[in-house]
This record gives sequence, structure tokens and C-alpha cells, in this order.
Amino acid sequence: MTAPIDPTTAETEQAPVTAENPTPEAGKGVGTTDTTPEADATPEVDAKPDNEAAKYRRRLREAETERDTYATRLDVLQRQVIESVCDAAGFKAAGFWASGVEIKDLLDEDGGIDPDKISAAIEMAVSTLGLEVRPRVPQPNPQQGGGSYTGGGLSWSDALNG
Repeated sequence: MTAPIDPTTAETEQAPVTAENPTPEAGKGVGTTDTTPEADATPEVDAKPDNEAAKYRRRLREAETERDTYATRLDVLQRQVIESVCDAAGFKAAGFWASGVEIKDLLDEDGGIDPDKISAAIEMAVSTLGLEVRPRVPQPNPQQGGGSYTGGGLSWSDALNG
């Protein structure tokens, strides 16, 4: 049976001399490297967290790149929607953007495009830059009028004669 170890003296006591734990007098001095198998396994254990950390850093970089790509796509799509609203209102988008408005100023609290904010920004651009509304050119509708009616078989003379 072994004697209990006193925690106050455990740090000052020397471990017994064995083949696994030689003392400096047994041929090992301070500053020499330990070549036991246990010492060789330690760098592999330390290298594994480094590999795992590198894996997480790589995944983080990939996620950041993907996030930046999607943010750019969202910015382009929002700009296109805003420009189409400006075009429908009769203003050139270049003049609208020249007024200093930014996309973030036109978004609602949920991140969607707010039509009221776009209208207010258009009015501000008109007043500050003196933009003019482009005249709207009517677009022909091929479904209304413009064709010759060939059905029915009756002519005006048939209708008048009776």
C-alpha cells in the first residue's frame, strides 16, 4: 500500500528513477530532447488541432467569399429594380443616382425596396438636379384595333338594302 501524497510536498518531491523517467544524473541533462515514443506522439496530437483549425479557417474563407458574392448579386438586383421604377416614372437612372441617393436609403426595415422611398428620392432628384420627365411614348397594342375586320359576310349595301 502506498502512502498518500501530500499536495504541498508533491511538487518538491522527485519522481522515482525508472527507465521511462531518468534523472539528469542518469545521462539526460537539461535542454536535451526526449526521444521516447510518447514524445513523438505529442507533435501529432498538436498538429491535429492545427489541421482542424486550418480546415475551419478555409471553410470560413469560403463562406465569406460566398457571402460577398451573394451580397454583390443582391446589390445588382436591387439596383435593377430601382432603375426600372425610375424608368417607369420617366427618369433616367443615371440622373437619379447622380443625386447622391444610395440603395440603403431606399430599403425598408426588412431590407426590401420601399416604393414610397423611391418616389421621395425621385422628387428630391428632380428638385435638386432639375431633372425633367421624359415624355412617355405610347406603346402600340396589337390586340386593339389596327386590323381589318373580315368576318360576318355583310356589307354596308346589304345592311342598307335590307
